[in-house]
Amino acid sequence: MCKGRKKHETKWEDSWMSLDSLPLVDWNQAVSLAGGNPQLAEELFAMFRRDLPSFRETILSAHAEGRIDELRDSVHKLHGATAYCGVPRLRRIAGSLDLELKQGTLTDLDARLRELLAAIDALSTITLPRG
Repeated sequence: MCKGRKKHETKWEDSWMSLDSLPLVDWNQAVSLAGGNPQLAEELFAMFRRDLPSFRETILSAHAEGRIDELRDSVHKLHGATAYCGVPRLRRIAGSLDLELKQGTLTDLDARLRELLAAIDALSTITLPRG
């Protein structure tokens, strides 16, 4: 913990440093989030994956057309959706981007969006193991 920082405070810059160490999918987390039910975890992940292209399209068009409120809302919804399916890397990226958009502290939107879209694209090709 950095000197002078309260115990409960987290700086997103700190969490971004370890982003590569986070898995795209954490099956154990997915099952845990589904109340220990592997079948439900698969269903939730399948629904999430089905919605990823829509999230991607909305985020890209909102950014391209300068609709920052829509971009912020879409990133917020994406972050919320990640809470139910064991996708820690995308959850971290979307969460930090969501916070920075809300606080107005974002310094490089294009770089953050590239990272977000790369995680979305990577998740689009993954299937969970059948339990």
